Amino acid sequence: MASNLLIFGTFKEMNPKGKVVCTAFGVSGAFVFGGQFGFVSGVAPEMLGAIIISKLTAGIIKIVLAAWLYDRENKEFSLKENGGICNEY
Repeated sequence: MASNLLIFGTFKEMNPKGKVVCTAFGVSGAFVFGGQFGFVSGVAPEMLGAIIISKLTAGIIKIVLAAWLYDRENKEFSLKENGGICNEY
């Protein structure tokens, strides 16, 4: 949560869903305790709690939404390949 460099260091070993979810968290949930934390503590220390809560909440929402959208799109793609026949059952 301080930096997303560790995520991108192992990016090539991740499966496609892992890449999507990690990137989604990196957009809004990353840097909670990094540079933005330091900036806000210097400029408006009374806002630290709100920044931490909002960034963590946004990161969690992004993870859930990215995983759901990935699964939904992947399912739609497999349905198109099979001619609309669902092989899940």
